[in-house]
Amino acid sequence: MYSLRSYDLTQASDIAANQRGEISPRQRLAFDEVARVANRPALIMIAIIAILFALPVLLLWQTPGPIGDRLGVTVVVIAIVAAIIIVPFLRERAHSIKHRQEILNGHIEQATGEVRWQFTRAIARTADRQLRSIYGPLTLLPGKYRFYFLPKSGGLLSAEKIDQPH
Repeated sequence: MYSLRSYDLTQASDIAANQRGEISPRQRLAFDEVARVANRPALIMIAIIAILFALPVLLLWQTPGPIGDRLGVTVVVIAIVAAIIIVPFLRERAHSIKHRQEILNGHIEQATGEVRWQFTRAIARTADRQLRSIYGPLTLLPGKYRFYFLPKSGGLLSAEKIDQPH
């Protein structure tokens, strides 16, 4: 999925809007940019890979031989292309549609949780769920936060750092 080069989830104006139960104009614009641009490279990638897989199949259909062999190879190639490209693309598209519906709906939940490193990336967790940044990779530093997120998808809108007593 396309992501913004840099998106500050701790922006004070976004947090203030989220505390009032609103999605800020900046958040809406950022999501629109991510959703709009995300499809371009994916569609180009799908076209290139489909062409690369289609060329050998076309050559196979040009050679004489039993139709069953050619049909079998064609079905296998279509299945491989679907597994490699189409299924992940549709999954990301479904997430994007779900986020868009929730943003239009405008409902926001909040919960306290933490950001921690898991393997090579940061993850945001509340007591009962993992949250997913809708703007790209999570760039928050590890620690305790109050998260503002979309209730159904867990799409993270903003995060407010909670100071811990020393």
